[in-house]
Amino acid sequence: MQVIKNKLPKKTKISNIVTTADLKQKFDIEKLNDYSWGIYDQISYNGICGYVKTPEMKGKVTLFTSGKMISIGSNTIQNSIDQLNQTKFYLLQENLIHDIKLEPLVRNMVSTITFDKPLNLKKLVKKIPNSIYEPDIFSGLRYKIKEGLSALIFSSGKVVVAGSKSVQDISYAYSKIRTYVE
Repeated sequence: MQVIKNKLPKKTKISNIVTTADLKQKFDIEKLNDYSWGIYDQISYNGICGYVKTPEMKGKVTLFTSGKMISIGSNTIQNSIDQLNQTKFYLLQENLIHDIKLEPLVRNMVSTITFDKPLNLKKLVKKIPNSIYEPDIFSGLRYKIKEGLSALIFSSGKVVVAGSKSVQDISYAYSKIRTYVE
């Protein structure tokens, strides 16, 4: 299968992207509660983090007192990066931080693949190298595609791919799995 750059294979959908960035400065995280877009709870996580969430955000951004940020819940890389930049903008606007250029880094992309047929996991585990199927422990077949990239394959024909850092990784996972199921 030819992989087209930045284009997902059919029947593949990104469900979550985790992107990080560093403000490279500490700030008073308790002040997040002063704004409608901020949430800080002293009890949660021993008071070391807060959140930025607005109605227009698909996901949310977790902020740590160290200045590190994690965007979760987006389904596009651009949206995930936009959430980090939007958070930086809010913090700048309220003079909680000094301006800095963010260097976002995609850490993980979770995607789903739908094969429109039931899959026989007992047969697949014999065909797929680096796979494990233990139905008494977990209902899916676990497949380590390559270092850091893995899939959970279910008898329904649904597949969850985790560990991707790019659309190319997702396309690669799809092509590897497809060779065994079709």
